[in-house]
Amino acid sequence: MLPRNTDLMQASYDSLRGKWLVPIFASLFVGLVNYSANQIPRIGWVISVVLGAPLALGMARFALNISREENFGFEDLFGGFKRFADSLTAYLLVLLFVFVGLILLIIPGIYFALSYSLVFYILSDEPDIKPMNALAKSKEMMEGYKTQMLVLWLQFLGLAILCLLTLGIGFLWLGPFIRVTMARFYDELKEEKFPNYAI
Repeated sequence: MLPRNTDLMQASYDSLRGKWLVPIFASLFVGLVNYSANQIPRIGWVISVVLGAPLALGMARFALNISREENFGFEDLFGGFKRFADSLTAYLLVLLFVFVGLILLIIPGIYFALSYSLVFYILSDEPDIKPMNALAKSKEMMEGYKTQMLVLWLQFLGLAILCLLTLGIGFLWLGPFIRVTMARFYDELKEEKFPNYAI
């Protein structure tokens, strides 16, 4: 049985205690890259996707290292570029499924977003896995746990609303906190689904 969301969040906070500086700068860097790319007329969104995909994979590795109390550093962000093609393929596939789901109805879009929410953690954890297999594994792992993940996202939304009261400053801490909590969710779920799989 998976720990409660509040327990996952507390454990993630404990993992980040005394280590906030690098994760905050990493989140700022990724946000700045995406923002800058989107300011470029016409092709900005393309650049954002091309750079965002490997950075998303790098952030997954970064968050997993923090959650597992392993060594982490700013250089983890760029590890995703070593698997550029895989990260971009996975990114585009997830975007496609979610986009099509949202066009059909909002609920299918949310369903696909939940189903494939662990894709980059899987890609980061299994260097030889192919993007389609990572999507399939994420979907398999999330069977029976989409509701808990949705509730976790709603809890994050509540924290985001509170961050607005700090004039946005709180988002500096919220970004790393969300990523590490998601990484812990992934590890706990992997242990639940595949108990013989060593982290």
